[in-house]
Amino acid sequence: MPESETAVIKGKTYNIKSVLNLSGGQIGKGQRIRYSVPVSGLATMELFQVNGAKIGTIAKQSADAGSNSFLWNGMTVQGVRVNAPIAVLRLNTGAGSISRTVHIRR
Repeated sequence: MPESETAVIKGKTYNIKSVLNLSGGQIGKGQRIRYSVPVSGLATMELFQVNGAKIGTIAKQSADAGSNSFLWNGMTVQGVRVNAPIAVLRLNTGAGSISRTVHIRR
Protein backbone atom coordinates (compact mmCIF):
# COMPACT_ATOMS: atom_id res chain seq x y z
CA MET A 1 0.00 0.00 0.00
CA PRO A 2 2.06 3.00 -1.20
CA GLU A 3 2.02 6.30 0.64
CA SER A 4 0.74 9.32 -1.28
CA GLU A 5 1.04 13.02 -0.45
CA THR A 6 -2.41 13.94 -1.81
CA ALA A 7 -5.84 12.38 -2.05
CA VAL A 8 -8.77 13.29 -4.29
CA ILE A 9 -12.08 12.99 -2.47
CA LYS A 10 -15.32 13.96 -4.22
CA GLY A 11 -13.35 15.86 -6.86
CA LYS A 12 -11.38 17.96 -4.36
CA THR A 13 -7.64 17.44 -3.75
CA TYR A 14 -6.50 17.30 -0.12
CA ASN A 15 -2.99 17.31 1.30
CA ILE A 16 -2.80 14.17 3.44
CA LYS A 17 -0.79 15.93 6.12
CA SER A 18 -3.76 18.25 6.69
CA VAL A 19 -6.39 15.48 6.41
CA LEU A 20 -4.50 13.22 8.83
CA ASN A 21 -2.99 15.76 11.24
CA LEU A 22 -0.23 13.67 12.81
CA SER A 23 2.65 15.10 14.80
CA GLY A 24 5.79 14.08 12.92
CA GLY A 25 4.08 11.07 11.36
CA GLN A 26 3.78 9.39 14.76
CA ILE A 27 0.90 8.03 16.78
CA GLY A 28 0.89 6.62 20.27
CA LYS A 29 -1.24 5.57 23.22
CA GLY A 30 -3.04 8.53 24.75
CA GLN A 31 -2.63 10.69 21.64
CA ARG A 32 -5.51 12.61 20.10
CA ILE A 33 -5.57 11.77 16.39
CA ARG A 34 -7.06 14.59 14.32
CA TYR A 35 -8.46 14.30 10.82
CA SER A 36 -10.75 16.15 8.42
CA VAL A 37 -13.48 14.79 6.17
CA PRO A 38 -15.35 16.59 3.37
CA VAL A 39 -18.78 15.13 4.18
CA SER A 40 -20.52 13.80 7.30
CA GLY A 41 -20.75 10.04 7.77
CA LEU A 42 -18.97 7.01 9.19
CA ALA A 43 -15.19 7.35 9.52
CA THR A 44 -13.00 4.32 10.18
CA MET A 45 -9.27 4.31 10.99
CA GLU A 46 -7.43 1.07 10.30
CA LEU A 47 -3.80 0.03 10.75
CA PHE A 48 -1.94 -2.30 8.40
CA GLN A 49 1.49 -3.87 8.57
CA VAL A 50 3.84 -2.59 5.88
CA ASN A 51 3.33 -5.91 4.04
CA GLY A 52 -0.41 -5.13 3.77
CA ALA A 53 -1.71 -7.47 6.49
CA LYS A 54 -4.42 -5.81 8.58
CA ILE A 55 -3.49 -5.11 12.20
CA GLY A 56 -6.96 -3.88 13.12
CA THR A 57 -9.41 -1.00 13.35
CA ILE A 58 -8.44 1.69 15.87
CA ALA A 59 -11.50 3.94 15.50
CA LYS A 60 -14.96 3.70 14.02
CA GLN A 61 -17.16 6.72 14.58
CA SER A 62 -19.70 9.08 13.09
CA ALA A 63 -17.87 12.17 11.84
CA ASP A 64 -19.19 15.61 10.95
CA ALA A 65 -17.91 17.33 7.81
CA GLY A 66 -14.75 19.24 8.75
CA SER A 67 -12.34 18.59 11.62
CA ASN A 68 -12.75 15.58 13.91
CA SER A 69 -10.59 13.68 16.40
CA PHE A 70 -10.43 10.75 18.78
CA LEU A 71 -8.24 9.78 21.70
CA TRP A 72 -6.36 6.58 20.86
CA ASN A 73 -5.76 4.08 23.67
CA GLY A 74 -3.04 2.14 21.83
CA MET A 75 -5.38 -0.76 21.05
CA THR A 76 -7.70 -1.89 18.29
CA VAL A 77 -11.45 -1.58 18.84
CA GLN A 78 -11.37 -5.35 19.45
CA GLY A 79 -9.08 -4.79 22.48
CA VAL A 80 -5.79 -5.99 20.94
CA ARG A 81 -2.69 -3.94 21.79
CA VAL A 82 -0.85 -2.65 18.70
CA ASN A 83 2.81 -3.73 18.82
CA ALA A 84 4.05 -2.85 15.32
CA PRO A 85 6.70 -0.09 15.29
CA ILE A 86 5.73 1.09 11.78
CA ALA A 87 2.33 0.76 10.14
CA VAL A 88 0.10 2.19 7.46
CA LEU A 89 -2.82 4.21 8.86
CA ARG A 90 -5.86 4.34 6.58
CA LEU A 91 -8.83 6.68 7.00
CA ASN A 92 -11.97 5.35 5.29
CA THR A 93 -15.08 7.47 4.73
CA GLY A 94 -18.08 7.36 2.42
CA ALA A 95 -16.23 9.93 0.29
CA GLY A 96 -13.08 7.81 -0.13
CA SER A 97 -9.99 6.70 1.73
CA ILE A 98 -6.41 7.86 2.25
CA SER A 99 -3.41 6.26 3.90
CA ARG A 100 -0.15 7.33 5.48
CA THR A 101 2.83 5.48 6.92
CA VAL A 102 3.18 6.15 10.65
CA HIS A 103 5.63 5.33 13.43
CA ILE A 104 3.93 3.99 16.55
CA ARG A 105 5.30 5.28 19.85
CA ARG A 106 5.16 2.93 22.81
